Amino acid sequence: ITALLCVPLVNNIPILKHSDWTAIWFFLFIYSVTTVCFCFMMSVFFDKASVAARVAGFVWILSIVPYKLALPIYDSLSIGIKSSLNILSNSAMSFGIRSIIRLEVLERGLQWNDFTTPATIDEELNVGLVIAMLLVDALIYLIIAIYVEQVMPGEFGIAKPWYFPFSFKCRSSASKTPTSQSQKSDFIESDPSSSPVGIQIRNLR
Repeated sequence: ITALLCVPLVNNIPILKHSDWTAIWFFLFIYSVTTVCFCFMMSVFFDKASVAARVAGFVWILSIVPYKLALPIYDSLSIGIKSSLNILSNSAMSFGIRSIIRLEVLERGLQWNDFTTPATIDEELNVGLVIAMLLVDALIYLIIAIYVEQVMPGEFGIAKPWYFPFSFKCRSSASKTPTSQSQKSDFIESDPSSSPVGIQIRNLR
């Protein structure tokens, strides 16, 4: 994809003429990582791959809807609302592509030093913020995937309670003295009284 965008293939003119190809590659790489995490998240909800593929594709298409809805009123939105819309990876990618195109129109293109620089004076969103939100999206997708896998492990797993991240198991400290004295016998060695108990068996049945 980076080659198609940045390498001059038709009439020796690339699509992104002014952008650094390594910066474009990095942006697309982060988006790819988020996409993989999204696939992991969707896969844990289904047992059949065919059903998972259909639903994941549908949700994947729906994730661009916030960007489409925000586009007509984009200039009137605050930076907080724009950032919250980036919680869906496809919307974040669309906002990032929009910023890159604006930089291309200004004949600056996306450079490494422009990641935190808005394309215009009136613009508050920049490519660096979009990349940060893509990483947040990837983290959220992974957390959901790990949690659901533990709660709904499938046919051969052992399900944990929904509150398992907040449950803690406390180990009781081992007693230094045995609760019961062993019966004396010529064939059984007596327990040492001066040493602490390392392993103790209680109520064995």
